[in-house]
Amino acid sequence: MSEPVRATSAVPQQARAHATPAVPQQARARATRRKLLEASVACLVEEGYAGTTTTEVCRRAGVSQGALFKHFPAKAALLAATVEHLFAGLVDDYRREFAEAAASDDRIGAAVRLLWDTFNRPALHAAYELMVAARTDPELRSALEPVQVEHGVNLRRAALDLFPEAGEGDPEGFEAVIDVIVSAMQGASLGALSQPDPNARRRLAFLETLARRVLERNEAWT
Repeated sequence: MSEPVRATSAVPQQARAHATPAVPQQARARATRRKLLEASVACLVEEGYAGTTTTEVCRRAGVSQGALFKHFPAKAALLAATVEHLFAGLVDDYRREFAEAAASDDRIGAAVRLLWDTFNRPALHAAYELMVAARTDPELRSALEPVQVEHGVNLRRAALDLFPEAGEGDPEGFEAVIDVIVSAMQGASLGALSQPDPNARRRLAFLETLARRVLERNEAWT
């Protein structure tokens, strides 16, 4: 008598043994990438551009050089991604902190003061150092350029999200004042890298006044 035929899976046992779920693998890749970016940010803040080597970033992240170059083909690509990661985190932090401060009657003052604090964070100073280094490094400059352009777009988008009435008032004037305030704060922050700014409070007060003159043209904006 012949033995009964046992039901078998359509997928060969060997193939099943080698099948690896895509989602966990992607999650591990994302986690590794994030470790590298956070290690790179920390390295830039603590060691500066000169001390930020791929070897040191890998040591801090606890991954191999091979793993780093799977995600980033060159050091310039790593640094550009680091700045992009840093900028995104600062914008997210700003949105959250502004939401907490929005209960205040002085939304404009809160917005300007929070922005001033953001521009004086060590992480942003590290990004400035990269931008200065890019002046004489064509590869780094090319990698950073699209990141800086996109960051400018994100800043304006965030400003409009926080003050949506601006789109109905004077959107061009609003965008112009955002650009002026950001440029002024960036310049003041860069200057303070070499020595303390004795006029910091006066500069901040002036920028608050400038913001109010534009935003308070329409009482609904306040």
